[in-house]
Amino acid sequence: MNRQAPGIEYLTGGYTWNPYSGCNHDTMGICDIKDCWARRYVHRQRNNPKSPYSEFGFEPHFYPERLNEPIRRKKPALIGVSFMGDLFGDCVPREWIFAVLQACKLAPWHRFLLLTKNPKRFGTFRRIPENCWCGTSVTGGPQDLAAEIKRVQNFWSAAPPGRRFLSLEPFGVIHTKIAGALIQSWMASTDWAIVGGLSGTGARGCRQDDLDRIVKTCRRKRTPLFIKKNSKYPDYKKFQEFPEDLRL
Repeated sequence: MNRQAPGIEYLTGGYTWNPYSGCNHDTMGICDIKDCWARRYVHRQRNNPKSPYSEFGFEPHFYPERLNEPIRRKKPALIGVSFMGDLFGDCVPREWIFAVLQACKLAPWHRFLLLTKNPKRFGTFRRIPENCWCGTSVTGGPQDLAAEIKRVQNFWSAAPPGRRFLSLEPFGVIHTKIAGALIQSWMASTDWAIVGGLSGTGARGCRQDDLDRIVKTCRRKRTPLFIKKNSKYPDYKKFQEFPEDLRL
């Protein structure tokens, strides 16, 4: 597992754990390659012989030898699962996902974040371990507005209530079109919201009036909200909140 200090802001002090890496969302029109930080990282590592990505690149790959890493770490931690890929992508064999969920279940003192752009697959597993939080990403990528809305609808119907988080990053072009009633509805319906800008090539922050609207909604509905530094929101540090269950 990789310690996040600072790394991914909402995992600072926690870890990322990659028993699976890679995805094929770009071939399915789900992702915009230029906005994928994981793919960019793998590309930078392609000539590093010590990196596993030099051999497998961003092709879907399972690392069963990593499954026991969480249980060996006894201090409770917040752990991002397979952030170097999409564990719930359609290309991932069901038995790989099941093995990862079982590893999470065997370490109940940790909290695991499962983040996917294919949330309908959450619903294909009878029981997601209670120490796992399920999330989906909504990005301002090449997909149309209807696809973004459909993804969130799939998320609400498939992910377990009480442990759902929504990640709007990069909060961009598509979001500004729906930052009114629909975005407010999303913020009110989730158990945790994460909002950020775009890092790396083409880096951009978020429109303050859009974030003001999200802050107002989350305050009214008492939804924990985490605003990332790269949003360039003036008061972002005041809104780096966690649900009670994730305060380890």
